[in-house]
Amino acid sequence: MNQPKIVRPEESQPARAQWYDRKKYVIVNFMVHNPKDVKVAFHPDKMILCCKNDEEDVIYNELHFYDKIQIHDSRERVYDRTINILLRKVKPDVSWPRLQKDSAKVG
Repeated sequence: MNQPKIVRPEESQPARAQWYDRKKYVIVNFMVHNPKDVKVAFHPDKMILCCKNDEEDVIYNELHFYDKIQIHDSRERVYDRTINILLRKVKPDVSWPRLQKDSAKVG
């Protein structure tokens, strides 16, 4: 599985995100209007999302996860107003108290 090499653009902004913890998965929904040129790279301990919205603003999010994920069983789905990310946990049945490794709030 080839992962795209995503470099942070100089002028970018993060997308607002909501996340949900489930038994085997963590679900992250990024709120982006009419996303295009969507690139997502999954790593065992982080993910990177880069795209453009309907106003051609560059959106960039890099999340360092609370725990490890299975990159080959994680995927994204692009909709009109959101980008939904499904992350498969390495340790199912273990609850994540937060999405990211540090306790700072997601951008």
